[in-house]
Amino acid sequence: MPAVLPTFIQEPAIVKWNGHSYFSEEGIRLDYKRNTFPIASNMHGKIDERFESDITTITFQPDGQLLAINKYFPFGVSHVGGSIFGVAAGGDSVVIHTKSGKTYTWHRGAMTKCPKLNLNPTMKIFGPVEFSCIGKGATLRTAADYWKTAAAAAFADTTFDDASIKTAIYTAAYGGAPYNAIGAINGFELEIALDIAQMKNVDTGIGDLILRSINGSARFAPNNLTEEQVDTLMALQGASALQPGESVSKSNTDLVIASDAFTATLHKAGPTGYATVYEIAKHKHEGIEFVGKRTWTTGVANPLWTFAIL
Repeated sequence: MPAVLPTFIQEPAIVKWNGHSYFSEEGIRLDYKRNTFPIASNMHGKIDERFESDITTITFQPDGQLLAINKYFPFGVSHVGGSIFGVAAGGDSVVIHTKSGKTYTWHRGAMTKCPKLNLNPTMKIFGPVEFSCIGKGATLRTAADYWKTAAAAAFADTTFDDASIKTAIYTAAYGGAPYNAIGAINGFELEIALDIAQMKNVDTGIGDLILRSINGSARFAPNNLTEEQVDTLMALQGASALQPGESVSKSNTDLVIASDAFTATLHKAGPTGYATVYEIAKHKHEGIEFVGKRTWTTGVANPLWTFAIL
């Protein structure tokens, strides 16, 4: 039998959502997942797989352009309890636009994983991003545009700015000395985690995605603190020891990670744990982790974080 000659299909693309063009470092991946349930008979075993719901995820590593930080963190504490849809400027469409001039539009999508921030001079600032897309709202599956549409559209995006890909040296401040200028042996990592729940309807599948909670955390291995200073920071013992039932953020201190390019503040942060190693040619402090605390002023929620491009 002769071989079937392949027709290779390949090309770069960008993602457009929330009035922003997202460029990737190593390409864009799309995964369509169809959730099923089995049909079985005690006499015959498994007979069939039947459709329950479906979802498309689009993931990529941003190329590091530091232009509009809010486009990578579109949700704040005020969005908790609501749909992730209806937040984006210009609607919920997630578009993959290829260099050859094709657009693939998912009519109902949103960011469901914000990028980790890599705050160090040898890595690009953004970690991976994820978008999730479901069927078009108030539309039956039989509609031709329920899931997505494809069209021809010349690629004319001119937003790419190589000068905005910035790397810099960061230091952290957490209160007074010696914690007002902390270095990190491998840089700092900051994460804004979204907890998103699916709302399903048996007749149509996934009908909505709800932001259930949002949390902030930071991790780093301090390079200029002694073991005793880390113990004091952790409030392990003594007059200021953290007692069971107390908030790890009881000092109400902000963690500020700053450079001459970008500043990230995790408000009312507190340390939750650390790791130490005793080994030749290995830095003793392996890592320390902070989490942010939600606060309110006269009933109005305060921000959990503040980011600023300098």
